[in-house]
Amino acid sequence: MGQYDRDTEIYFCTLKSGCRIERRLFGKLPRTLNCVAVYSIIAWRVMYLCYVGREYLEPDCELVFSPSDWSSVYTIVHDRKILETPPQFNELIRIIATPGGYVDRAKTEPGPQSH
Repeated sequence: MGQYDRDTEIYFCTLKSGCRIERRLFGKLPRTLNCVAVYSIIAWRVMYLCYVGREYLEPDCELVFSPSDWSSVYTIVHDRKILETPPQFNELIRIIATPGGYVDRAKTEPGPQSH
């Protein structure tokens, strides 16, 4: 199996397990298509964030997130003023993943599946 096949498989696994697309029940096709369109973007973004976190060693979170993105998340979670320098990418990803069921442990990385 080539890299493209694995990426495609991971994408659909993210869409199915991470976004739980099969659990979305709509009575009409247009509603279902709109939901699939939105969740497709979410699945792609989750895969992209996982890729960046694994490929780049300790990048600044502004590689992917705008200052308003990371500062609002950081301020809400830590209930304090915004940092002068952005946090590391992996620190911010762990903060974002925790409400989705990720348990922060030293040997684990956040991924596309939610629990």
